[in-house]
Amino acid sequence: MNKKIIGVVACSAVAASMAIGASASDELIKVGYAQVGHESDWRTANTQNYQDVFSEENGYELSFVDCDNDNAAQIEAVRNFINQELDYIVIAPIQSAGWDTVLQEAQDAGIPVIIADREIEASEDLYDAWVGTNTTNEGITAGNWLAEYMDGKEANILVIEGSVGASAALGRTDGFNQVAADHDEWTILDSQSGDFTQMVDRKLWNPSSNLMKESST
Repeated sequence: MNKKIIGVVACSAVAASMAIGASASDELIKVGYAQVGHESDWRTANTQNYQDVFSEENGYELSFVDCDNDNAAQIEAVRNFINQELDYIVIAPIQSAGWDTVLQEAQDAGIPVIIADREIEASEDLYDAWVGTNTTNEGITAGNWLAEYMDGKEANILVIEGSVGASAALGRTDGFNQVAADHDEWTILDSQSGDFTQMVDRKLWNPSSNLMKESST
């Protein structure tokens, strides 16, 4: 059975997968959640969603760690969840690679692991489910929008990507590049991380230097 669950709200799906256990025992189900960080309003709302769902009122005890976009800290958080012998571990991975060892440790400890939001580069045998969206299609959608907007005109393009190594950034970039490959009138000048976890010096932004220019033809 394919473990990938596409296009659903992560927290609700994770909670549903644990509902049988919650109703079968009076004891709280212990869940560990290793969150990416707090770099955006979306991520903050996502965290609140988990805290609302995995509450004592709903039969859960949530151990939450904000990993602050530190991959090493996130892996350490998962190891701490394993040492605490929690019932479930949920990971919103910062990076896609490097998970095999700690996931094997969780499997050896008999703790189900659910990957949320982003994907990882690991055997599906090492985790129990993935809940998220198809980010490649998101990149394709962005590319198709640009194609419609430009309507055949030439364009010089700077691609601003998400976090380096994150599956969401890789997927969206791949999807956009698939569309760009079909448009010879597009020139991709550069592709780099927007590094949205850092403060931006607004003095460096000059609207007159817009890299996407429409030709006169």
